[in-house]
Amino acid sequence: MSASKIPPKVFISYSWDDASHKNWVREFAARLRGDGLDVTLDQWHVRPGDQLPAFVEQAVRDSDFALIVCTPIYKAKSEGRTGGVGYEGTVIQGEIFIHGNDRKFIPLLRRGRWIDSAPTPLSGKAYIAFNEGADHHQSYRALLHRLYSNEAPPPAIGQKPDFSRPASPVILNRDLRGHEQSVERVAITQDGSRLVSIDQGGQLRVWDSVTGTCLRVLSTGNSVHQLLWLDQSGSRALALGTQRYPRRVSIYSLDSEQPTVTLEDDEIKYCKVGLADNYVGAVAAALDWRIAITGSGSGELSIWDLTMAVKIRAVQAYNAEERKVDSDYSKLEGGVCSIRILRDGTKAVTLSNRQNYHGGRYDSAIKVWDLRDGSLLKGIPPPGDRKTLSYSTWEKENDFTSMCITSDESTIATMEKHGIIKLWDLQSGETIREWSDHSCWRSIIESCQDKLLISIANHDPDIKIWDRTSGRLLDSRRYHSGWINSLCVSPDGNVIITGSYDKTVRIRRI
Repeated sequence: MSASKIPPKVFISYSWDDASHKNWVREFAARLRGDGLDVTLDQWHVRPGDQLPAFVEQAVRDSDFALIVCTPIYKAKSEGRTGGVGYEGTVIQGEIFIHGNDRKFIPLLRRGRWIDSAPTPLSGKAYIAFNEGADHHQSYRALLHRLYSNEAPPPAIGQKPDFSRPASPVILNRDLRGHEQSVERVAITQDGSRLVSIDQGGQLRVWDSVTGTCLRVLSTGNSVHQLLWLDQSGSRALALGTQRYPRRVSIYSLDSEQPTVTLEDDEIKYCKVGLADNYVGAVAAALDWRIAITGSGSGELSIWDLTMAVKIRAVQAYNAEERKVDSDYSKLEGGVCSIRILRDGTKAVTLSNRQNYHGGRYDSAIKVWDLRDGSLLKGIPPPGDRKTLSYSTWEKENDFTSMCITSDESTIATMEKHGIIKLWDLQSGETIREWSDHSCWRSIIESCQDKLLISIANHDPDIKIWDRTSGRLLDSRRYHSGWINSLCVSPDGNVIITGSYDKTVRIRRI
């Protein structure tokens, strides 16, 4: 038999308090043997005529672990050196003194308080509780893990904290209620102190992330579908309306009654309300809140000076295709759907998707830009099409649906329409790794801790957490009763905040 298959040897030391205690020990030992452990117990292994001292010495010496069932009577006999328990105590102390193997001897508290049941040499050891009121199921599972040396390892040692940044607040699991319509977007400040959520009717709520208190309620006056960016302190928010004001981005003050500042992109060609949707569809701001970028349905990037609320540069980033809807107006398909600005504020990463329902070919790609002069630094081409069982052209064609940048800004993570997650090296644009998730035409992917990614499929109340170094699924669980519209991650990467169709904002620690 290989060493890995040899069952651990376990000796049980106990006192014969009464018949019920003897029966409990025997049943406990039988349960351990049923779970694959080679248990030595005097009730089974001592025969008339055996030398009890020799039995105890050999059992203690040969065992991998010795379980010491502590009761007030066991303590009295051990310290008084009376009977078999007294001799076992002498052997155990000698074993510890000679070999220094403290972890071999595991105290189990069966009756009374620890101070009344533990022999003096054991009083300072960690014990497992099996006394009245203890959770015996959890205690037994903990004991099995110890006997099989199967305890969870400590978390990996991370990097030294950046002490130049303020400490992240302690955010606990909470459900935030108050919205009367579907929560469309959520965001968290860079210092983690505030959350902001916005619902389908345009109501914007500011929350204290630590207490869960709603600090402020604003009505934006239109149906806002995207809350896109907060400044570091959470005093201002960039949001846009995609129905009533499709070309407008608004800056809302979250602390005072200051008037809303509007960035209206007059250079975007106006289209009639309806299927025509040449609109502002994505926005991001630099950490210092001086520069913002918006992206339109026609594939144009506009760079804004937020201090002056003026546009300083426009770049035609993507080639959208115009599709004729009827004789009166047409519809632009494709365009910018996601923007991220790197921490130094000099570069931005953008994503366009095709949103293709009618068989056209559109520019779906990731591009890296130099914000100082608007030049293109790098492009990652659109994903190749993948075969499906459907004959629908839209089903066959593939597309990027979302992206995120990891916290170290070395990697871009993308989700494709047909359920492929890919990791790209930001410097070279080369594929690092890919794996399959779920088929969906719209999805969200975010980076949390250094090695983890989070993904959500369209119209799905479940969140999946992935190890990005291996592509292994670490966790999949239901977060809401309705589908999730938006998520963000706390600055320390330990908390997920989600907004859902069920009208709630949910905070959950990873």
